[in-house]
Parts: sequence; C-alpha cells; structure tokens
Amino acid sequence: MKTKTQVKAKSFDGRLHPPKRPIAEDKMLAMRKHPTLSLARRLVRAAVIATPWSVEASDEAPPDAADFIDEQLQPWRTTILRTATAAMVDYGWQPFEVVYDYRDPDIVVSKVKPLLQSLTTIRVVPETGAFSGLEQTSDSALPIVLNQLESLLVSFEVEGTNWYGRPRIEDSELPYDAWNNAAAANDRYDRKMAGVHWVIHYPVGSSNYNGVEKDNYDVAEDILRRLESSGAVIVPATIANFVDSVTKDSPLAWKIELLSVGLSPQYSFTDRLKYLDAGMVRGLGLPERSVLEGQFGTKAEAAAHADFAITDLEQTHESICEQVNEQVVNSLMRIKYGPEAERTVFVCPAPISEARRTVLRELYKEFLKSPEFMALEAMDIDRDAMRDSLDIPYSPEENIDELLRAKELTSGAASGSSGDGDGPEPDESPDGDDDSGDADT
Repeated sequence: MKTKTQVKAKSFDGRLHPPKRPIAEDKMLAMRKHPTLSLARRLVRAAVIATPWSVEASDEAPPDAADFIDEQLQPWRTTILRTATAAMVDYGWQPFEVVYDYRDPDIVVSKVKPLLQSLTTIRVVPETGAFSGLEQTSDSALPIVLNQLESLLVSFEVEGTNWYGRPRIEDSELPYDAWNNAAAANDRYDRKMAGVHWVIHYPVGSSNYNGVEKDNYDVAEDILRRLESSGAVIVPATIANFVDSVTKDSPLAWKIELLSVGLSPQYSFTDRLKYLDAGMVRGLGLPERSVLEGQFGTKAEAAAHADFAITDLEQTHESICEQVNEQVVNSLMRIKYGPEAERTVFVCPAPISEARRTVLRELYKEFLKSPEFMALEAMDIDRDAMRDSLDIPYSPEENIDELLRAKELTSGAASGSSGDGDGPEPDESPDGDDDSGDADT
C-alpha cells in the first residue's frame, strides 16, 4: 500500500480524533423526539432488523465452517443490527467489544458488547489509516485499549479513512429547524390572530356610565373587558342608543362587531409543515410516499417510492454484513482453521425478500402442475436460477440423461411384453412351429 491515511487531521498519533459534530448532542436527542423523525427512524431500523442473516460458504471452505460461524453470530445478530442502525441515524459509527471464550476445543464469541461513542476513540495504523482497534477512557490513568481482534466497528458513509462516518440525521437538520420556526410562527398566529375578536367603535367624548361621567375610551375598555371575560355585558340606557346606529357611518355612533380572520392563513402553515415533514423523512433516506400519507400521485408511484427505500436499506444491511465479515468472521476462521480459511465463509442478508420468494414459489408450482400452460414462458425463464433462488435441489444434466435413457428402456420393455395379439405366443417359436417338434420326425 503506497498511499497514506486519507483523513484531514493536523496531528496523528495512532488515535483517529473524532471530528467536531455538526449537530450538538442535545440537539440530536431533541430531533429524535420529533414525531416525524421518530417514525422514520424506527422504520429505517425495523426494515433492517427484521431481515434475517444466512451463512454462505465457498467451495474452499471447511465442511463444518458455515455451521460454526452460524452458531457464533446468530445469537448476536439482533444486538448488532439494532445498535448499528440506531448509530447509522444518530452518529454515523458504532463501536463494539467482541468478547471471546474458550470452550474446548474452540475459541467462541461469548458476547458482543455495544460501546458508547462519547467514551470511545477509534485507533488506526498511522501510516495507512487502516482500522486497528478501539480505545476507551477509564477512571484510571491509563485508557482501555482493544486490539483489532477484540473490536468491531460499523461505519456508514465513510470518506477516505475517516471511520467516524456521517450520520443520516444531519440531512434532516435544515428541514427540522425550518419546521420548528414554522410551528412557532403558527403558534404566535394562533395566540394573536386566530379565531374572532371583539372590536368596539366609540365616539370621541364622554358618556354617563353607571351614574358617572366617563371618557368614552374608558367606557369602551370596560365593555371590551367584560365581553372577553364572559361574552356578555350590561350597558346603561344612555349608551344603548348605539344599537340604533350600528349600521350608520356617523362618527357619533357606537358600534360593536366581531372580526374574523378566516382559515386561509392556517392552510398555508399546514402545507408548509407537511412539506417540511417530507423533507425530514427524505433526510433519513426514505421517499416521503413510502412513509407519509399521500394526497397526490398514483398507487404505482407510491410502490416505486417503497421499492427505492427497500433497495437503499438492503444496501445498508449488506454494508453492515461486509464489516462483520471482515472484522469478526475472518478472525474466527483464522483462529479455528488457519489463515487459508479466511474469506471462505461469510454472513449476508437473506438473499431474497419473502414477497419475491412467494411469487417465485407459486410460479414454480405452476411449472410442475401445468407445464402446457406455461410452455411459452418456460422458454424465456431461467428455471435453474429460479430453483437456486428457492433452494430446490435438482439432479445434474448427466443424471437427467441417464434417467431419460432408463425410462426409454423401461418403456420399450413394457411395450414388448404387453401381448397385444400381434406378437408370437409365449409357447410358440417365431416361425409358428410348435415347441413340441414334428411328430413325423
């Protein structure tokens, strides 16, 4: 390897110093509580966690290697996926401590322990930037160092050799801030403008109010206060004349009216909040039609959005499995079988979704049940690949040829011994002579 470490850092001492987070820890925790982000975050994680692992082996793998790896990692699959997918959204990287135990005659995985990002530092090879382990602060003077064998690091959206990755929640920060601003403006509007408001028009001057001569402004203020508190007010007869002049434009007229703003400004707030909800969902890698309610577009469009989301999550799952294979599976294979067994066994997500598996299974049943009906399609469909996808065993071509020849021989023998009257009788020779011979001979 000729190139140096691929990370921007002024000092390099074997520890990869974490970059400054664009989002503060407190703000990230607050974003996780937002209902829209919380839903999208759960959906992103659930789709990966619900997908099982399978253990595959190459032709060079030892016979029992696949079963050995399956026994070691399947108990920790949920822990790894649940913690790693949460870190994918919030931090961009997730460290684990891999704890081994000796169970005669094997070294086995006894625990995969998730570690806190705030207490952990990634260690690398200074010359190349390759991952070499983890380091944690402790109460003692010396830090706790985990070598590469004892460590598992799952990173997302890595640039160069910056193994701290990049969290998805960063892409939702701008719409999240805009959503909060719009919600605050909507709240201020509701408090000051929404609903109806009493408006009192009064003439300049004074009036006899409750036996006291008062300025009309003070009288109007008292009436307004009573209207807001109880919705009703008692007005002396000297002021009650305003009822007769409600519709007049005279400056001497008293008038009380209700002012309503209407709902149109509310609709603009609602539309903006929905738009920003969609932006936050997109930031986590989910097209909005795959998560949020749709008002426009077709069902096919929604299905296309869901397919894209599933494809993106499948790639994320494959990335997690690749890092588990490189750091844990290869270590187990090297310890048990030797260096030559590395990269011969690997874990991977379920190779085919259950929905697609169901479709192929039903299609294959149709092949078996009604081959005439599927004859035209059968010419274009790779049935061998379909059988491989469904894990259906089948005989090699040379065995099939032998079976066909055996069937032809069996059919010929059966037709030759069927005795339909055209062939010779069992007790006659082919030329029709009696087996007993000629009596004259």
